[in-house]
Amino acid sequence: MYNEVIQYSKAHGIALSNVYIPNYFSHSTIADGHVTPGYSISPAPMGIGDYGLMNKSGTISTYNYTTQSFEAALNVNNLSSFYLAANDAHMVTFQLNAVLNNVGLFGNNDTQMWTQNVILYSSRTHSLTFEDNVWNFSSPSAYLTTNAINNSSAQN
Repeated sequence: MYNEVIQYSKAHGIALSNVYIPNYFSHSTIADGHVTPGYSISPAPMGIGDYGLMNKSGTISTYNYTTQSFEAALNVNNLSSFYLAANDAHMVTFQLNAVLNNVGLFGNNDTQMWTQNVILYSSRTHSLTFEDNVWNFSSPSAYLTTNAINNSSAQN
């Protein structure tokens, strides 16, 4: 799937610097009915996360949220960033991501989406960049048409 996304991006004139591909090479496993994250190389989730897993007296069980939206707040008082493996060694990101299940899309209510709301901050240039990404997890070959997503809330 990685090569398909790269080829599609090149064919449609999308700069590869604007393509953020999930790590398709991680091998997560299913144990006791839930997914066990299996990241050993980046990109991988780091930081605060909620994977829908709960420890009940030594037994891992799953849960999910039924909600119309998620919201987060961030307050940074002091930040110093330096990571040589990044395209910009002084860049950090803050993300609010969610995987949405049973999304209604063109009459199909089984669509699964991964939404990413990203703030990129450069401590070198003191600049912020905002990005929104939506990944269609329903199928490896699933693409989103321009009319697939709209803003139905009062938020802009």
